[in-house]
Amino acid sequence: MPFNLLGKKTQAQAPAAAPKQPAIDPLADLNDAIELANVKVEKMKKNADLLGKSLGALN
Repeated sequence: MPFNLLGKKTQAQAPAAAPKQPAIDPLADLNDAIELANVKVEKMKKNADLLGKSLGALN
């Protein structure tokens, strides 16, 4: 049995249980990242199309 600073015997304490976290879908973050990337690609395509039209108007 462990002793405290005064030399008295103390009760051993059980380690605090880790807080339970909700179950996490490991693919959720990946799916969100893919969706965001697809949105960015669509925006880039629109910008490239507008740029092409603008450059075509200059010629």
